[in-house]
Amino acid sequence: MMREFPQLEVIRMIDAPGTVNDVANLELGRRIRRAGLKTTVPPGGSVRSGAIELFLAGQPRSISPDTRFAVHAWRDAAGRRPSDYGPGSRVHRMYIDYYKDMGMSEKRARNFYAMTNSVPHRSPRWLNGSEMRSWIRRPEQTSAAAPMRRERGGS
Repeated sequence: MMREFPQLEVIRMIDAPGTVNDVANLELGRRIRRAGLKTTVPPGGSVRSGAIELFLAGQPRSISPDTRFAVHAWRDAAGRRPSDYGPGSRVHRMYIDYYKDMGMSEKRARNFYAMTNSVPHRSPRWLNGSEMRSWIRRPEQTSAAAPMRRERGGS
């Protein structure tokens, strides 16, 4: 794609479904990141399942308020699910490492992965733009309470 369209700068995700090959999907996401492409979800956009990993690859990423993201636990071609693997499995680490490579802290990557896997594969959880934005916001972008300043006075 980059050879055919070297001027490509932004991937607009209008109606982005999932994937059947997560390994290839994560590699594509890493290529999107290396190419420095931006990802954006315009008003009314829908990003589902494995397409979320591709959205996360954008640098930077933007989400219009009127968007929807569907998350759910993964299931491989043999029907295995996250619960079929132990907590320290390389399979789990593959996803967590990917989220970290896309800019999440270790803690946020683990929490995002756990949140998606808490949702049954056949019953996606729909996040709106604000909910998804909260997952991709860097910790330093969150609004922390301003330190209190004391007025110096009389005695």
